[in-house]
Amino acid sequence: MSKAAYLIWKNQHVTIDDLKHELFSNFCSQFKNHFSSLQFNFFDEDVRSGTGLIQSNRENLPDAFIFLKSISFFDQQCDIEEYLDVHVFEFEGYLLNERKVLSDKHKSLGDRSNGFSQIALIDKAEGISESNFFSHWKNVHTQIAIDTQSTFEYTQNTIEKGLNTNSKQFLAIVEESFPIEALDDQEIFYDSKDNPDQLKMNQDLMM
Repeated sequence: MSKAAYLIWKNQHVTIDDLKHELFSNFCSQFKNHFSSLQFNFFDEDVRSGTGLIQSNRENLPDAFIFLKSISFFDQQCDIEEYLDVHVFEFEGYLLNERKVLSDKHKSLGDRSNGFSQIALIDKAEGISESNFFSHWKNVHTQIAIDTQSTFEYTQNTIEKGLNTNSKQFLAIVEESFPIEALDDQEIFYDSKDNPDQLKMNQDLMM
């Protein structure tokens, strides 16, 4: 089973609702039968209050992500990228190796998640080897993140390769899902409601 991700930037004249309609209606109708899993993440009005959570050194952040799984992804890659060339301003594609750490037990097929997803594009700091980075991430940091946050779904995707010339050099893409209230409530985000001492401890551990 192959998993791939596409980072999507919409055309300037297109609203995020227009992009959602295009992908839900036309992209899905054209490609859904070719994939065992198809997931969209949008930076829309429902999550706009979480803008303060964004940490990035990129000026122009993606408007959406597409995650898809297939036993024959490369049979569809050209068709997918031809479609995106027509309907979006820019895209980056990545082939992934997925590690599911936590699964959303309440996910309903075809419906929006009850929470929100935080998507992180991760690279290592200078002076740290890739082997040490992955060892620390998977053997140390993973459990800290689970213990200190209200995460209810957590997926670690190691990047195997970029799929097109626009693809940047990252090591991994992380998908983490949180209760929707955590968008603007740090106590909920850090699983420490009404407990300021626990909040500070969890924040310190994550830093």
